[in-house]
Order: sequence, then structure tokens, then C-alpha cells
Amino acid sequence: MKITGLGHIAIAVPAIQEALKLYQKTLGFHLEGIEEVPSEGMKAAMLEKGGITLEVMEPTTPDGHIARFVAKRGGGLHHVALIVEDIDQAVKECHEQGLQFIEPAPRPGIHGKRIAFLHPKSTGGVLIEFQQSPHLPLSPGGRGLGGGGTFFIFPVSTEETQWVVRLKAGDEQAFEELVQRYQDHIFSTLFHWLGNEEEAKDVTQETFVRAWTSVKGFRGESSLRGWLFAIARNACKNTFRSWARKHRSSTQSIDAELMDGEAPLQIADRGLSSLEKLEEAERARLVRQGLQDIEPDFRVVVTCCDMEGMSYEEAAEACECPVGTVRSRLHRGRALMKKRLEVLLT
Repeated sequence: MKITGLGHIAIAVPAIQEALKLYQKTLGFHLEGIEEVPSEGMKAAMLEKGGITLEVMEPTTPDGHIARFVAKRGGGLHHVALIVEDIDQAVKECHEQGLQFIEPAPRPGIHGKRIAFLHPKSTGGVLIEFQQSPHLPLSPGGRGLGGGGTFFIFPVSTEETQWVVRLKAGDEQAFEELVQRYQDHIFSTLFHWLGNEEEAKDVTQETFVRAWTSVKGFRGESSLRGWLFAIARNACKNTFRSWARKHRSSTQSIDAELMDGEAPLQIADRGLSSLEKLEEAERARLVRQGLQDIEPDFRVVVTCCDMEGMSYEEAAEACECPVGTVRSRLHRGRALMKKRLEVLLT
């Protein structure tokens, strides 16, 4: 079977709020949210830090399996969730090895996942969960494009599926459509990431060159948009490393001369007075400077979510990290931006 990652570590507790004192306040995990799961007789708090996700579970009914676990053990490690590429294949292989499952077949879990639990009797006392995200095969029978086994793990439209088929076939018109649809979004995002117009233009061009040369290897594990933004992000890595050595700390007034390659501020004419335009230009400059003053990982997520309007899932594709990491970086990035802008505005 193919295991693609650790989904989460689940911990059962008598009371979530008490547990948060340890995990959130002391250990520094970011609380993503608390969700009621009536079908399981529990509520769960999802916490994330450093790419690690914890599921802290509190019983809500006296006869549920979490309640029985807490009553018997007082709480503790409940299970470990592993992400598998094909849950049916994973279950089949385990059955062939004589391992037992708590339920006879995978069942639906939250957020559209399919899940299955290995019985602790087969695993030395450890409850192991397999989980698989919803996916859509690119072609009937799950054979993928050209029999290559390509799947869309991320839900996509029929139009996008056909678009990918054309791109993989070397259709230049399809590629031109790709450029036309996404080049402005890619450039805008890169400009916010890099803060320099010429660099943003160069990396935009590099992004589409890389996309054209690598599209046959596109496996459908994200949407086309997310895949392109991931390429753009990777193309920025060398620049980010350079900035880590040469941190930009200079400030600039709205009437100062522009540096070579730096884009002038473009303020739309919405009937504003000259003074209002100057004030808006200054706010735009401060936001741009604030972005350049925070760490690249936070800058990228803030730009994706707050400026490009991406969902958490789309930003996770672009940043090639779990959704929980996007949420925690966005929370931290917004806090850093707020703090930095307060300094710049004083």
C-alpha cells in the first residue's frame, strides 16, 4: 500500500478546555476549531503546529466509544491516522496479511474522507486509522490519462479535466488559454511576494515555461490553479534565500524615486481627490513594505488567502503544505502584518 503522510494524532480527554491549557498555551499548538461530531458521540478540537495535526476528542454522550475509553483509561492516546492513496487497496492488503478491522469495509468520515480502523488486536494494541481524501479519476475506470494512472485528488470540473487532457497532448492552444487565464493572477501574486516588477515578470515567465515542460507529469493531486501557484512558489525559492541574507529594511516615501525594476504604485481612478489618492498610495506602499518585512512562508500564505482570495485548500496546494499549516501561518502572518503596520503607521 502507499502511505502518503500522517493525517493526525488523536488524543481522548475528559474536557477539551482543560487539555487546551497544555496543547495550545504551553506547547504552542494553533487551535483551528472545535467541531461537534454527533454520530461519534464526541466533539473534537483540531490543533496544528509545524505540520503536525492533533485531534483532541471529548465525549459528548455517556455511551459513546470515546466516553468508554475515557472512563476506562482516564484519557490518553486514542489512535493514529495515516493517509493512504487507495484505501480499498490498503484494506485488501491488510486482510491478506490476516489483519482485522473494526468494521467490515471503509466508511465515510468527516470532510468527505473515507476511513477504516485496524483493530488494536492486530496491531499490538495501537488503534490505526486509514483515511483517503475524495478523488475523481481523469478517465473511466480509473486508468488516468493514456493509462498512466493519473487521478484528481482535488475535485475538479469536467472542463478542467478536458483541459488537462489537451495540455498533456501538447495542445499549444490549450497552453495559450492557460497563460491567458492565469498570467495576471500569477504576476500579481509574485509581485506581492517579491516586491519587484521585473523579478515578478521574470518568475512569471519561468513559471509558465516550467508548466509547459512538466505538464505531462501533472498527476492531478491539485487543481491546475494550485499546481501553477506551486510552480511559481518553487521558482521564488532562490530569491527568498537571497533575501534571507540581504533583508530589505529601507523605507520609501510616496514621492521618492523608484529603484531600478520597481513598479510604480497603480491607483485606480475612482473619483478620489488628489489628497485621497496620495493617502491610498501610501497605504498600498505600507502594506507592500509590511509584506516584505515578514518571513517568506507567512508572506506567501497572506498573499494567497488575503490578496488572491484563495481558499485554505487552494493555498495549501500552492504552498505544498497541509491545510492546518496554511491556517496557522495565515494566523501568524496576519498578526505579524498587524504588528508591523502599527509600527509603520506611527
